[in-house]
Amino acid sequence: MATAGGAELPDLCRVCILADCRTKATFSDNTILSLNSVGSSFLVTTPDGRPTRQLSEYALARHSPLLAAVLEFRNMHVDLPCFCKPLARVLRSSFTLGYLVQDATWPSPSAKLSAGLAQLQPDGKVAVSSEDGVAQVVLHDHRRRFAVCYPLLVAERPQEAKYEYVWQTQVFSVANHPPRWRPAVRAVLQAAAELDATAAGAGAGAGVGGQQGAAVEQARQAAGTERADADFTMATTLLDAAGGATKATAAVRPPSPRLGFSHSPGGDEPTSRRRTVLPSALHCTRAGLADALRTDGWWGEPSLSLLPPEEVVAFEWTPHATYQFLEAMGEVEVWVHADESCLATTRAGRFIAHYRGRGGACNGGGSSMGSEQLYAANCVPDAVWSRDQTCRYPLGALAAHALKLRSHDTNVAASIAARLPSPVAAALPPLGGATGGAGARSRGRLPGAGALTDPLDTLPASSEELFAAASDAVLEDSCVPGTGRLTAFADGRVRAIFDDRTLLTLSSSHSHCRLVLPDGQQVVVGVANPVGVEGYVEAVLDFARWAFKSPAERAQELRSQARVRAELLNSQRMAQLCEFSATGALPPEAAALAVAAAGSGPGAERAMRGGGMVGQAWEGGGALVASRAAEAGSAPLALPAPGDLGGATGVLLAEQSGASVRRDASFGGDGVVLLDALYAAGSAEGTAVSAAGKGMVADPGAGGADGMRNPPFDFGGDRQAMIEALLSANARLLERL
Repeated sequence: MATAGGAELPDLCRVCILADCRTKATFSDNTILSLNSVGSSFLVTTPDGRPTRQLSEYALARHSPLLAAVLEFRNMHVDLPCFCKPLARVLRSSFTLGYLVQDATWPSPSAKLSAGLAQLQPDGKVAVSSEDGVAQVVLHDHRRRFAVCYPLLVAERPQEAKYEYVWQTQVFSVANHPPRWRPAVRAVLQAAAELDATAAGAGAGAGVGGQQGAAVEQARQAAGTERADADFTMATTLLDAAGGATKATAAVRPPSPRLGFSHSPGGDEPTSRRRTVLPSALHCTRAGLADALRTDGWWGEPSLSLLPPEEVVAFEWTPHATYQFLEAMGEVEVWVHADESCLATTRAGRFIAHYRGRGGACNGGGSSMGSEQLYAANCVPDAVWSRDQTCRYPLGALAAHALKLRSHDTNVAASIAARLPSPVAAALPPLGGATGGAGARSRGRLPGAGALTDPLDTLPASSEELFAAASDAVLEDSCVPGTGRLTAFADGRVRAIFDDRTLLTLSSSHSHCRLVLPDGQQVVVGVANPVGVEGYVEAVLDFARWAFKSPAERAQELRSQARVRAELLNSQRMAQLCEFSATGALPPEAAALAVAAAGSGPGAERAMRGGGMVGQAWEGGGALVASRAAEAGSAPLALPAPGDLGGATGVLLAEQSGASVRRDASFGGDGVVLLDALYAAGSAEGTAVSAAGKGMVADPGAGGADGMRNPPFDFGGDRQAMIEALLSANARLLERL
């Protein structure tokens, strides 16, 4: 790149203009420059991550070339350009007039050709100049994009009758452009239709020798007439929607000039409909200075492939192509820099159309008319030759990025529209309408980028695009008893077949649901407000949240759920222990377990007579039995069922021994300690005995029987000691969880 002050400037790698005209540019050295919506202030983030906010009019010298490069691209694609001193030093194209130029009047259809205001250039482009000579519009030979050049007012001194201007060129899509340029687009499209028809007629009149030459010229004439018809049809769709009868009169296609037709002066449009108010940059440097400039997330990321998660990208520039999102149509148009051909997504991204213009009709150079190739979205060639056959460029990569940008922008636009209040959403245009283009309704969020779309505005056309399948690969398939079958696809869609025969499809953006109810009625609802079908939508959203998680995320969620359940169980057990300590009353289920343990067999009866401590095998529930024959108030203490925490090892019996022995009852699944109590024993041989089956207890006749007759705790008088031991075990359990 050029140098400034002896230092080499980084190359511009990517520029993104959002729907509200905010701009982000990334340079080759990872420098990031962000503009506010007006362009009056900017934020520079250096490669080491230090942000600096400045006013565009007073930018630092080392940042002025970077700012000028970004502003130059921005001004070409937004309605209101921004002009400042750094840009003036780079352009050096200002001039001063003694009068004010505020508007441009475009010629009527009857005066374009006769006055020489419309010209067909050798490369196939059509140029139309305004009647006052202050502006010119040029239509590309493939009739998809146009450029307009006009004087931009940047400074004025009315008292001295001096007005300073610069020549400003802007490029837009014919299908989506600022409303102020509609008269210019109508004029140039009508001129293109007439010039194509005239060229076709002249070719037919000249004739060629032989029947074969005549057949060729007849084919050319037919092709020229068809192209003229197509150009005029496009022109009529761009007429003002409020024109009423005037629009209908103007939309009547004039007969071909070769038939000797001349326009009637009475049929011309009024001057007010042919006038364009030119933009002005007088106050741009003082507007929007309070706008916040972000450095978080996408704004601070120097990546050349990431897209903003919640923003619509209206324009994107790369060294190979310029991408424009046509919001009113829900498609993306690509301007290829290598040969000025145009690439466009069609049919909700299912196909890619490549418009080469006159220079790329055929390799043999037979016809002079433009050519168009239509590809399936997954069958675009990797590389093609430019129109002049001098280089090859990666058409497949350009198409893939166009589809990626279209998918991102349509999903974001649909999600934003779903969050809008219903009166606002009803005022928005449909997504991907039949005619769309500049004639569609517009809220003017981005001049020249159409309006934000709402898939619920018109059905079923919009719903077909909203629920279009990009991939049929199944990511997760689950049958839920009592609910139905739910399937998640790789493109983000979810399809559910409920047991009551309700069918539901969740869009890939997870913003809308389409349902077929059991009575056959079809409805489309937003997930934010699914009136009448809340249960279905909630079930599908729960499944979607699980299906689109990675294995690590699923494992983490399971661990979190297990911790919550364990915390609830231990809190419940602690509450029961505290209640037993205060009142001596036990829950009914604990009393039932005590009765069952007492009647389980002679061994249990002897153990209870001796005052031993018996823990039952936990199958349906759990209890630690602390009994004494002489004490009628002894009863089991309720413990959590082992099925909730992984299963237990068995039953613990403790008896007196010569040394202090600690015995643990733990779960075999994860080793979590449930009870950790210290018992006083009289002999090392008299240890605790584990019984694996329900009702199995130690034989009093075996070693350690004395311990069963001399329990370590007197539950009649020292019940509080047992409670404290259990509370201590609970605390250790919570620490391990």
